[in-house]
Amino acid sequence: MNNVLNKVDQGFVRMLMVKYNIKSIEFAKSGSVSKWPDIWIENLDRKVPRITVTDEWKKQSTPERHKRLVHEIVCHYVKGMDHDERIGFSTYPKKDRYSQKLYKSLISNPSIEKHRESFTEALNETLTKVKKLIPGEAYGRIKSRESILEKIGRKKITLQDMTDIAGIRVVVNSMDDLHRAVKVVRNNFQVIQEEDYIKYPNKGYRSYHFIIMVKGKPIELQIRTMRMEDWANVTHDVFYKNRSKLVEKYRERLVNILEDYRDQMASYYHYKDIGIPIAKPEPPSIWKNIGLHSFLLNPK
Repeated sequence: MNNVLNKVDQGFVRMLMVKYNIKSIEFAKSGSVSKWPDIWIENLDRKVPRITVTDEWKKQSTPERHKRLVHEIVCHYVKGMDHDERIGFSTYPKKDRYSQKLYKSLISNPSIEKHRESFTEALNETLTKVKKLIPGEAYGRIKSRESILEKIGRKKITLQDMTDIAGIRVVVNSMDDLHRAVKVVRNNFQVIQEEDYIKYPNKGYRSYHFIIMVKGKPIELQIRTMRMEDWANVTHDVFYKNRSKLVEKYRERLVNILEDYRDQMASYYHYKDIGIPIAKPEPPSIWKNIGLHSFLLNPK
């Protein structure tokens, strides 16, 4: 599944598998060239069914891809419906009334949306309190449906396992302000988990993370300096979510060079934060190719 579907689609399939108690599904790319945005399911008489997808199917919008997955996995495999039994059956799922209705019952209703909305009150209350207690810029968010599905697919977890559906980030001016903010959180919130990514950075990423409980809801609280914020924003989408695309484009060896430089620059900004002057690392020539070079000309 990892090599055929993107993370959002993997998350959606995982939700279907949990809901319908499906132990395993195989996915394969179609070996033939097709202009139809199609997928089809095989091996129905075996314990592990196989779904074959075309490249054109991958180009469809997320809702259309997911309707088609519902069509094949639920209607065909779980419900055992043949083509004639599927109401309004068509190659195009938007014309398939049964699949569309089932898709809406899985995604557009309570399952994800209601879960997201249940965090709103706790998030707003916490954000108001954080702004009063901690000097700095604070903002909150609730993960989008697509981000939730992407993480479910990437981490192989369930919706109930997620502790960062709601999150708050606080950006402070200095390391001294950050240390004070950490003490404030410990003294004023019900902390259930702490992660010190400043002392123990994760692939160059530095920040202080809490999971706090508010009104029975877990909320992720991140505290970082402005330099940590800037560098995290620059590198997040390139390295954290798209490493496989980098490897595909530049090869593993070159990506390792990029990551070494990413970590050196993260350390450089950290030393600036704590007031220790060090020389700024020189970027490798490939760094310019990924569109981040301009940021490094005038580091903050």
